[in-house]
Amino acid sequence: MFRKKNQVDKERINQALRVVKVSHPIQPKDMRTCPRIDSWLQCVISSDERFRISAIMIDHAEGGARIRFRSHESLPNKVTLIVPALGINRTCNVAWRERGDAGLQFT
Repeated sequence: MFRKKNQVDKERINQALRVVKVSHPIQPKDMRTCPRIDSWLQCVISSDERFRISAIMIDHAEGGARIRFRSHESLPNKVTLIVPALGINRTCNVAWRERGDAGLQFT
């Protein structure tokens, strides 16, 4: 009925561990070699004369940029990023897509 002060109830620990959930999956270490620069600038993504969409460049680095769309947009694998405020007009590969964001790698 009474336990020693330092005695641990293994069943209570196991029960508590079953309740604990990770809210975000563990991400691999960020492998970028260049620091990101916060941008939050209007940009245009295009792939040809028929595909042209407005977006926001969230941040950028020497090797690429992260962009955000108002909605979930389908992107071709190769696009052109145009950021008038910075004079950027670069061909990019789409490195990743997640919800309304996409990562672009400069080519």
